[in-house]
Amino acid sequence: MKSLTTTLPLTIAIGGAVAALSLVLPFEAASKTSWLIGALIAAFTGAIVLALKLMLAGPASIKGTAAMKAVLTAQMLSLFVRIIAVGVGAFALKNAELSPIMFVFSFALVSMGQQFVEAKSLLARKTEVTS
Repeated sequence: MKSLTTTLPLTIAIGGAVAALSLVLPFEAASKTSWLIGALIAAFTGAIVLALKLMLAGPASIKGTAAMKAVLTAQMLSLFVRIIAVGVGAFALKNAELSPIMFVFSFALVSMGQQFVEAKSLLARKTEVTS
C-alpha cells in the first residue's frame, strides 16, 4: 500500500487547508463553526474513503472488466459513505442551530479536492510496474 502512505497525508492536508479558510473568510461565528466542522469531517471521511478505494480496487494484477467492476464498486461505496456523512452532519448542525449550508459547502470543497488525489492514487496503483 505504498500509494496510501503518500496520498493519505495529502488527503488530510486538503481538509486542513479548507478548515484554515474558516479563519480567513469573513463569516459570522456560527458559519465559521459550521465551515470548520464540515472541512474536518470531510478530511476524516476522505481518509476512510481513500483506504476503502485502495482496498476494494484489488491488486494491480487485475485487468479488464474485473478491474472496472472493482473500481466502480469502490467509487459507489465511497460516494455512499460521503452522502451519509454529509446528511448526518447537516442534520446534526441544523439541530444545533448552526448553518448546515456552510457545512455542506466546505464538505463539498474538500471532497472535490480529494477526488483528484483518489483518482491519481488509483491510476498509479493500476499502472505500477512490477519487476
